[in-house]
Amino acid sequence: MRIFFPLMAIIMALTFAQALASAKKPKPVTIDSARVITVDRYFSQYSFGPALRMYIFEQQKAVIRILFTSEGRKIMPLGQLVIFSPATSQDGVDQWINNQHSDAIFGDAPKPVVKHDLTGNIQITEQRFLGQITGRAGETYEKYYVTFTVSSIATDGVTIEGFEDNVDVHVMTKDSPALQRPDLP
Repeated sequence: MRIFFPLMAIIMALTFAQALASAKKPKPVTIDSARVITVDRYFSQYSFGPALRMYIFEQQKAVIRILFTSEGRKIMPLGQLVIFSPATSQDGVDQWINNQHSDAIFGDAPKPVVKHDLTGNIQITEQRFLGQITGRAGETYEKYYVTFTVSSIATDGVTIEGFEDNVDVHVMTKDSPALQRPDLP
């Protein structure tokens, strides 16, 4: 009996400590709980621009922002996780989101309190050529179906499970003769 009670006390203390530790960890969220926005058409003279994919996690006041840029035909993702103050309204977060792909009409949109570079967390696993498209001004694009993975993220009270997704990306291969300026080098 003398050994039993101290042993039970140690087991109960360890169980209590584990319960406290797990209560402090935020539950991971998945992209199933995110609102997803994709932008690849902008108000400009060109038909397509870099593909922008945003995952909005409203409960966490967090946004994953992935911009698919290209260098020649090589597509490169640039990623960022931004976190807003818990006091920020969803309308405020939505204004910030709008400013990422429009003319930034919301000059007083809230600013994120935390920014993390996620470029190292993103990997392109497939880049499949779908065809060629001519834009409205005569420019030429190659359209690609891009599959990518984002590894799990746990930072500043936000935990997001890793995921796989895909996006169409348009890479300009020929500028429009109508839009070129012969006086520029």
